[in-house]
Amino acid sequence: MREVPDQEAPRAATGHVIAVDVGGTFVDATLCDLATGHRWVTKVLSQQGPVDAFLRAVEAVCAQARITPDQIARIVHGTTLTTNALLEHDQLETALVTTAGFESVLEIGRHDSPRSGNVLSWLKPRRPIGRERIFGLAERMSWDGAPLQAPAEKALEPLIRSIADLGVASVAVAFLHSHVNPAHELWVRDLLCERLDGLLVTLSHEVLPQAGEYERTMAAVLNAGAQPVVTHYLTGLRDALRQAGVAAPLYVMASDGGVVGAEYAARFPITTVLSGPAGGANAAARLARSHGIDRSFALDVGGTSSDVSCAVDGVVDINTDAYVSHFPIGLPVLDVHTVGAGGGSIASMEAGRFSVGPRSAGSNPGPAAYGYGGTVPTVTDALAVLGWLPRELAGGALTLDHAAAESALVEGLGSLSGGDPEAAAVHVLRMANSHMANAIRTISTERGRDPREYCLVSFGGGGSLHSIEVARQIGIRKVLVPLNPGVFTTEGLLSADVARYYVRSLPDRPVLKELDLDRLSRVLDELVAEAGQWLAQDGNLLERRFTPLLDMRYDNQGFDLTVPLEGFADSPGEALERARKAFDETHRDRYSYAFESVDVRIVNVRLRAAGLVPHTDVSFEAADGGERATTRRVFFDPEGWLETTVLRRPTLKPGHAINGPAVVESVDSTVVIPPGAAATVTPLGALEVDVHV
Repeated sequence: MREVPDQEAPRAATGHVIAVDVGGTFVDATLCDLATGHRWVTKVLSQQGPVDAFLRAVEAVCAQARITPDQIARIVHGTTLTTNALLEHDQLETALVTTAGFESVLEIGRHDSPRSGNVLSWLKPRRPIGRERIFGLAERMSWDGAPLQAPAEKALEPLIRSIADLGVASVAVAFLHSHVNPAHELWVRDLLCERLDGLLVTLSHEVLPQAGEYERTMAAVLNAGAQPVVTHYLTGLRDALRQAGVAAPLYVMASDGGVVGAEYAARFPITTVLSGPAGGANAAARLARSHGIDRSFALDVGGTSSDVSCAVDGVVDINTDAYVSHFPIGLPVLDVHTVGAGGGSIASMEAGRFSVGPRSAGSNPGPAAYGYGGTVPTVTDALAVLGWLPRELAGGALTLDHAAAESALVEGLGSLSGGDPEAAAVHVLRMANSHMANAIRTISTERGRDPREYCLVSFGGGGSLHSIEVARQIGIRKVLVPLNPGVFTTEGLLSADVARYYVRSLPDRPVLKELDLDRLSRVLDELVAEAGQWLAQDGNLLERRFTPLLDMRYDNQGFDLTVPLEGFADSPGEALERARKAFDETHRDRYSYAFESVDVRIVNVRLRAAGLVPHTDVSFEAADGGERATTRRVFFDPEGWLETTVLRRPTLKPGHAINGPAVVESVDSTVVIPPGAAATVTPLGALEVDVHV
């Protein structure tokens, strides 16, 4: 599903906006003056907990800009909390109430197995909650929303007692066909909340109001499982911000590329499962478009993992078939592929097998080079030993211990390298780069895309340390490194509008050529009215935009593709013809063929509702004082140790040319330009790197 945005000028206003991205190792913050476009950035370690680190980042960036907390107009937050809450527990601390006879819907799932699994030995992963936490209630709703059997309060009594005995803080309610008529779910919720004080209840028709009982039930369970953790965190964060004098509204980055209010995120945390990566993917697409690049991949390398995505014409791919671990979430999300290869990824030799990641040293104790007690070798330790990293990171907040890094590599990987720390470091770097390259292949060659036609936008704390070698592996010719790449994800938070997707299933799945246009118009009007009420709750919006879309499939097909429904209000018939053509083109692009003569059925009607907020582009101006070049010895494979030019990023002016080998340093990141590559500073302050000169 792709949606082409309108060309528009920056929506500047006045006031200050702060974007804060909380990762596993660092917290990144950017403060933007909307009147001038000027940015201030900072990075702080996230060791003391996310709330404390969030506040320290806000205080530090406000001090840089010399403003007080009460001058902040808006705070936008990117977080991995929801993902961690779902992945860190083998079983979620929640329960499920479902239609009697459908208690095994999660266990049954779908008749499929992962492509990478061995079909002869693959075992279905354990469900997110056990059968003992699933309760059936006698009720039934027809496929068209007609009540067939109402739930009885007497039948609910033993169920309430069982939930109370479990001591869970949240419950999911998912009844058959509730997306058509939610009356039974609403009745059960009211009774549960009345009898069990403080219980958090998730209704499946509110999380995923569309057909597909397995996906809808799973989404409700995952939402309920994350809700206590996320609600506690966001409530504590808002209280802490108020105590610090911040009265500005708090927004959270959603997985679909928009932002939502903290209250909505706490109620529906499943919508924020890709909160952090979504901001970076959006920012990368926007940066590529601003440089006249219409096809780009994004590589975001953090402390724990690397995230990759693809954008065409400045729009990131959208996926409605996304998974958290082994479980579908069913919601539209930016199509971000993640691999466990980051700065903190642990390198190990076990039973003669060398691996890097997915286990991570995190921020505490972190890599051995951090000096906080870490002893296992990591990617960061390898980079430190090779001289790719400076002695001090994050503006002096962290001084690297190179001796500890060498010791960790030799002791942990001695059998691989013969006790040579440089050799061990090269092996680690090669393996990490290979993981990142394979991640990009997943969204490129495996989907029929030629990487040679794309630019690679690299960011994150480690993106610009790996991107050029990764590009060389897969044939990408150009790499674009933004200004302040280490905190670049926050740019995606700053530029995101308030947005949310709405969906309505058509139970009879009508054939396109027989669709009742009045019926489709009524459905869209209902979705617009519902979305309008939601947007009206936010008083900071400049204007509202509604984009209709259709989920379509060929007759007798078992999966959908989503295409835009452009111009329906002005010319419904022509809009449907364009949608049909778009579906065939999308199907051909995705699967290499299309059936133009086969009927197409409409499964779901979607609407993207967006409320535009003030933002402005980066105002770039190089610092005075020239380049101030120095040199240091850096190890490159296979050349060995080379005397390498070291430049300070803030002093580089547009048009400045850099020939490798070179290192470009800033407070938030380090860019390594290896031998054979060359870079130029663009008018927007980015580094445009020719991988092969």
